[in-house]
Amino acid sequence: MNRRVRLIWLLFSAFVFLLAFSAFAQSNRGTITGTVTDASGAPVPDVDVSAVNLSTSVTYRAKSSSTGDYAVQQLPEGAYKVTIEKSGFKTFIAANVNLSVAQTLTLNAALQIGQVNQSVEVTSAAAAVQTNTSEIGTAVTTQMVMDLPLSITGNMRNPESFMFLTPGVTGTTSNTQINGSQSRSKEVLVDGIGSTSPESGGILFSYPSVEAISEFELLGSDFNAEYGRTGGGFEIFTTRSGTNQFHGSLFEYLRNNVFDARGFFSPITPVNRQNEYGVAIGGPVWIPKLYKGANRTFFHFVWSGFRYRQGAANNLISVPPLAFRKGDFSGLVNSKGQPVVIYDPQSTTFVNGAATRQPFPNNQIPPNRFSAVSSKILPYIPNPVNNNLLNNYLAVGATKVDRDQVDIKIDHNFSDRNRINGFFYTGTYPTTAADQLPQPLSYAWVNQYNSYWLRIGHDFILSPNKVNHLGLGFTREGQYWHNQQSSQDWATMLGLT
Repeated sequence: MNRRVRLIWLLFSAFVFLLAFSAFAQSNRGTITGTVTDASGAPVPDVDVSAVNLSTSVTYRAKSSSTGDYAVQQLPEGAYKVTIEKSGFKTFIAANVNLSVAQTLTLNAALQIGQVNQSVEVTSAAAAVQTNTSEIGTAVTTQMVMDLPLSITGNMRNPESFMFLTPGVTGTTSNTQINGSQSRSKEVLVDGIGSTSPESGGILFSYPSVEAISEFELLGSDFNAEYGRTGGGFEIFTTRSGTNQFHGSLFEYLRNNVFDARGFFSPITPVNRQNEYGVAIGGPVWIPKLYKGANRTFFHFVWSGFRYRQGAANNLISVPPLAFRKGDFSGLVNSKGQPVVIYDPQSTTFVNGAATRQPFPNNQIPPNRFSAVSSKILPYIPNPVNNNLLNNYLAVGATKVDRDQVDIKIDHNFSDRNRINGFFYTGTYPTTAADQLPQPLSYAWVNQYNSYWLRIGHDFILSPNKVNHLGLGFTREGQYWHNQQSSQDWATMLGLT
């Protein structure tokens, strides 16, 4: 029995290790690393290194090795105050170290002889140069995410559009080429979890709000060994977390045909109304008289909506003229102006094996010869708007989109060594589109998206140079199509059965 128990625990431990290893291979966290030396250039071991996030006041710690090397790992993107101290030396302080998503930043320190309460402070921001990796990529910072404009073209602003700010990227969000790679071969990571649509090769059908994204990085080539499963590049998104200060915003992006000019050949300005709006708020979790989450528990919440109305494109299509509906084809001529003769199929005779038919008198089909099915279909066909044979009906097709979604991020610090975070997103995305003809001839359809995302990350510092990261993700994308007339029994209604 003991042997079986040991075997079960061994298999379970191996499984957990593999989960942690796989999650680390897709981590979106950064690292501050470097070497600590004294004035002579000799390495200084057992140095205490701390990195304090300036937004949340959360502290991350490490120690230098016997060779003076240190690494503060699994850091969320943001600005940090890095303190390096050891008894017998002045404290080294880098007051503003900016770390991007998935970045490994080198910060070396040369300690000077002195007391710990004496300090040498570097007040300028550390240069974000990754000298210890060959990765080639472009990062879009939090400030850039907030400031850079994104177009709304029939849908919500897509955070994936940021990738077109990087050199070497062409195509569209659903058909992207990165540095000449094949389309639909990239990999999308959201909080370190794969979020690639198997159909389009881009981000999943629906996606988090731009206000829920903190930073974005595109890796184009020369990936580290931790990255894989891609034929093009990596899009790495980090969702936004709350800070020690409450911050909120209301946003509205509007396009309306009222402000559009009429096309030169168009009699009217077609309906085109796009409206994206919402609210975002973040800060420490605070429950009056129960809990204060400053320096410990943080949240960020976004609700956003999108409304889209697009009218007909004002293009002309062809429907049967009124005379044709009565069986009168006397005005039907070919390109040479010659009458197109309509023959009576019931007048067929055979002479010497050759079939001969007689034309309808005056090229007019008597109404009593109309089939019962045709007589039932004709009333559904709209009347023309002019007397032309072709291009005689103004298309009526229209598109309607009503989209709502919620993004929630929670971060909690059990201690300096034990942290967990979770991101939840849900959205509903119904789209209604109509054909150029009115109902019931239109193939008008309703496309319904329902999305649910869950991302969980857990970091536990085992030792100053060992960190266990576990990432779990769940994604459910439902897409349902149906025609608005599909429930009707048209075969019976038209007399076909």
